[in-house]
Amino acid sequence: MSSVNSFPDWSAFQRRETLNRADEMIPPTAAIEQVLHILHSERMAFRQQQEASLSATFDLLAEQAVLLYQLDMLLARYKERFENAPSPPEERPPFKHIHKSLSILKEQMRDVLTRAGIEIIVPLGKTYADVKNIVEIEHWRHHPDYTEELVIEVQEPIIRMQTGDTVLIRQGRVIMGAPETAKEDA
Repeated sequence: MSSVNSFPDWSAFQRRETLNRADEMIPPTAAIEQVLHILHSERMAFRQQQEASLSATFDLLAEQAVLLYQLDMLLARYKERFENAPSPPEERPPFKHIHKSLSILKEQMRDVLTRAGIEIIVPLGKTYADVKNIVEIEHWRHHPDYTEELVIEVQEPIIRMQTGDTVLIRQGRVIMGAPETAKEDA
């Protein structure tokens, strides 16, 4: 019979190899949690990559939309000159025909941007309150004919694209008009 006062001789036991924690069985819930964490991390990385790609694509499309607007303004500005220009020699088309061809091409370009979800907003005549958060004001022109603060010239339009819940906007560049009294108050 053994007594409590006598302890076993531990030197009689052999040291056994211990299992590494990597070799141990992971409980199923911990394994599932680990896999879900990895999938979530990969999904977030993919989403960030998609957002960066969408942003870069939007920047390129927005630049094209601005160039399209500028082409539109040039065609409108010189329309009368094209139509009234003397006809060149017969081997070349008349300037009126060139203007019409460029206008058709401009509309085709606008249709492509519209199909891509790009909206070109020209805020001409909008009040300051309507556009203050979506335009950069290049400068103000004060004149007695202006009764309120309005966009009087658009240098670059506002470009908008909605993708799901996200609305991407490239701010427009405008010149604002204001009454002379606003200049005196400033």
